[in-house]
Amino acid sequence: MNKEPQLGWWFSFADANKPKGQMFVGIAIVRAEDPNAGMARCIELGIWPSHVAGLDIEILPVDLNEYDAADMDKMLSRADAERLGNQVTITKKVPRGQSS
Repeated sequence: MNKEPQLGWWFSFADANKPKGQMFVGIAIVRAEDPNAGMARCIELGIWPSHVAGLDIEILPVDLNEYDAADMDKMLSRADAERLGNQVTITKKVPRGQSS
């Protein structure tokens, strides 16, 4: 029996001021109704990288059923991103600055 999809958001954070190959800041997977609520959740959790001057963000909708609770609601490393990125199924990309 398949579980009902649980909407969440994958936030990829990069520092556009760094050289290519050094831009990665981290990722966060959060439960939220839309990207704006996801941003607010990251800020509430203290994982929004506001210290990064050249912050660039990519936001992707994901099914939270694909992730362990231990991988949610915190800043994750490059190794985590690579491990988790192999299991993600992206249904649509949300252009920067737009909600779903």
